[in-house]
Amino acid sequence: MTRRDILTAAAATAAAVALPAHSQAKGAAQHQQIVELRRYAMNKGRRDDLIALFEERFIESQEALGATVLGTFRDLDNPDRFVWLRGFPDPQTRHDALDGFYTGPVWQANRTAANATIADSDNVLQLAPVGAGFDLAGLTRAPVGAATRSTAVIAATICPIARGQEAAFTAVFARDIAPVLVAAGAPAIAVFASDPQPNSYPRLPIREDVTAFIWFQAFPHEAAQRLFAEGPGAAFYRGLAPRLTGPMEVLRLQPTARSLIQGPPVPADGRKDFDFLIGSWRVRHSRLKARLAGSTDWEDFEGWCQCRKTMGGLGNFDDNILNIPAGAYGAAGVRRFDPKLNRWSIWWLDARYPSIEPPVNGGFKDGVGTFTGEDVFEGRPIVVRFMWSKITATTAHWSQAFSPDNGKTWEVNWDMDFERVSWG
Repeated sequence: MTRRDILTAAAATAAAVALPAHSQAKGAAQHQQIVELRRYAMNKGRRDDLIALFEERFIESQEALGATVLGTFRDLDNPDRFVWLRGFPDPQTRHDALDGFYTGPVWQANRTAANATIADSDNVLQLAPVGAGFDLAGLTRAPVGAATRSTAVIAATICPIARGQEAAFTAVFARDIAPVLVAAGAPAIAVFASDPQPNSYPRLPIREDVTAFIWFQAFPHEAAQRLFAEGPGAAFYRGLAPRLTGPMEVLRLQPTARSLIQGPPVPADGRKDFDFLIGSWRVRHSRLKARLAGSTDWEDFEGWCQCRKTMGGLGNFDDNILNIPAGAYGAAGVRRFDPKLNRWSIWWLDARYPSIEPPVNGGFKDGVGTFTGEDVFEGRPIVVRFMWSKITATTAHWSQAFSPDNGKTWEVNWDMDFERVSWG
């Protein structure tokens, strides 16, 4: 497979599923046409020594010669591994930048100190972007001497695939994986595949024993990444195994203080996100009569909802009357906020049935609340999504949708429009 084949497939993928749909500076995209994923095994206890030296001496000195130090990371699962990403616009620039750096005064003056910390530096993958690469628009690097410790986690999922299958796996990713990541609220922030171009600077070896397809995700903290990995991630990780030529790896990476790629900030505390719902409401319902059956036949009816806080503000409870044509019935929504995960869980109870439905989980972003969870409908597994939107002091909108294909497609089957009322 030629580089042209990979980039053609990547363009088709990006057009189909927006991987990722960045509007980044032209220079940022150019400097990711070749990206090295470098994993260093460190001498025991020496990782932070290298990070301090690297962030003081080795960032600006490389970028002055044409390289871009995209990210520098601590591996959360290995205290003696340092991981970093370096990008270039083309093979010749890569050659010239590397030769200039490794024969230049900065490396020559500091190589003994750096090499004393490193046990092995040969675990390097040369990659080409699938899509636009990392969105660097608006990012600035912290100054020399910065010491702020990031809480974010950048997860790199490395899939070993058969040589020549980069374009085919790109299509699999677009069809089967990217929609699941988006539905789970953890979309890919950049996607890469092994670059088949020759190593333009043979003095620094790159691995030729593996062809890889890699995507990166960003999480505000470890708990959020674990939640994804143990929930939505677990199922498709298992499903990918037959397509791979070896074990899949997931690197959990914490950005260093001067890493350009830093990941998202910890979101604002969301415990007050449902305060808008406290009180009494008239509710106009529109509900699909048959779900996941291709139906377009809806029924409209009215109802009432009264919501109050519980557990000192860490939860709330709403009592509902639904006046369906077949006869009114009662239902309840129960919500609990987890301060550690900064996440709401929601359960729906229907008075006509003795069981409680599995929860949906999530939170609010830019005024829209999105909550998803797994369930079973008529014997088949589905993903359920609740969404809150159009929220004002006196109105709000809620909708429910089902997905039979892990979030690739959704059918909205229930809408509620809320209007605040006063009982006196």
